[in-house]
Amino acid sequence: RGSDIILGKSPVDFDGTLLTNTAQSADVAKRIIGANGIKSPTHGTAEPEMRGLYILLTLNNEGGMEVLKYSGRLCVQRPAVFYSRPVQLALSIFQAKKDHNYARFFSLLKSPSTPYLFS
Repeated sequence: RGSDIILGKSPVDFDGTLLTNTAQSADVAKRIIGANGIKSPTHGTAEPEMRGLYILLTLNNEGGMEVLKYSGRLCVQRPAVFYSRPVQLALSIFQAKKDHNYARFFSLLKSPSTPYLFS
């Protein structure tokens, strides 16, 4: 159906690979919410990406303690999400900032695998 196809510019996945908008693409089925999408507990939520984004947005809250408390709860309550690439990337960025390792911090931001962080 026409409403199941994502319109607009092709999005970029968290690892930098281009996601196509063609209905034949296997990735499109993963992003469709509803009867035509695949069945998955996190389907349609992009939970790992959103949790990683939350960590990045709260880096400075309470001197970094919010990230530590949040990631601790996440590790216990949702280990699969905690060990996902987006969350681990966010924690690597947090660690580089916390250690004042700005060379590593900016290399992570400018990495070809994270184009969405540098823009």
